[in-house]
Amino acid sequence: MSTWLIVVIVVVVVVLIALALLVPMLRRKAVERRQQQAEQHLVNSRNASVQAERERAAAEEQVAAARRERAEVEQRAADAERAAQDRAAEADRLAEQARMHQEKAAKLNPELDQSDR
Repeated sequence: MSTWLIVVIVVVVVVLIALALLVPMLRRKAVERRQQQAEQHLVNSRNASVQAERERAAAEEQVAAARRERAEVEQRAADAERAAQDRAAEADRLAEQARMHQEKAAKLNPELDQSDR
């Protein structure tokens, strides 16, 4: 065999040995990198879940506050309506009382000025 063929064979063998040693190391590094990325995604997922729970709790609290406020407003409106109805009933009672007094006055003295009605 010629020298150049031996040199080529030796170079090929050295390259194959280097590749045989290098490929597993590169695979390990790739696996480690994927594991680190997976761990980072898990951390991000946990953080996002915690934030989502916080937001959900805040939203539920906001809804509860809005419901309480609406109930208070409805209660105040109902109270105001009852008060207005009571005043209207009192006005009706007073108007009836005035009418009765007017009738009694007319019975007692029909000549009174009727313009007071």
